[in-house]
Amino acid sequence: MNTKIVCKLCRSDKNEVFQKFGDYTYYTCKRCEAIYSVKSISADDAAATYLDDPLNYLKTVNPEGQFWMLDAFERMYFNTSKGHERGKLLEIGAGVGYWDLMALARGWEVNGIETSKKSAKFARDVFKIPVENCYLQDYSPIEKFDAVAMIEVIEHIDDPLWVIQKLKTLAPKGVFFATTPNTKSSHWLLTLDPELPEHWSRNIYFPDDHVFLFCEKTIKVLARKGKLKKLRVEFFGMGENHDSNIMFSARL
Repeated sequence: MNTKIVCKLCRSDKNEVFQKFGDYTYYTCKRCEAIYSVKSISADDAAATYLDDPLNYLKTVNPEGQFWMLDAFERMYFNTSKGHERGKLLEIGAGVGYWDLMALARGWEVNGIETSKKSAKFARDVFKIPVENCYLQDYSPIEKFDAVAMIEVIEHIDDPLWVIQKLKTLAPKGVFFATTPNTKSSHWLLTLDPELPEHWSRNIYFPDDHVFLFCEKTIKVLARKGKLKKLRVEFFGMGENHDSNIMFSARL
């Protein structure tokens, strides 16, 4: 008996195989144009492989890029929120807390969650940023937030609509800000060139823990299904890959 593969965002079973990558099979949804996997990385694997060497990670951090991202977040926040002041900010996937440290210096009251125990501990011990070591589904703080940021994180979760519903409990009427790879970018399309070596063309956007990937249409479907308000979508990237990633904000 064949089980239908259904997109967790739009619930459509109209799809086609995009590619197979290791133990994963990726499908393209013909309705919302998401690219998704039917196999999610396990919690144990995620905890074991993500940001477990904080000092080495810090060597890769580009401060200019981090400041640029904070500027972009604040611009979209103030264009989307009802208020005009910085408030309580939650970063999901906070890592070592570097970005939160800069936000703290700008006047934000920052908190974070991070699946890597070592990175969360580093954030607390070295940067003095309150980063809790847990998964989003297990996070139930008493306080509510004015903004939630997920920078290159939402593609690691296989049910983006569930993410939105969870965030609504954490930041009722707050602002959601996210960045994620763009599957309609010029760089993405280049990776699909059949004349390129497979090891190059197939590995750019598919680390083992990328399980749900977006384009602008997918994000608009997410906003509609999740009843988000004041959606703003922009593109960014490095050099010629100017549209390799999407950033978006909306009021929850």
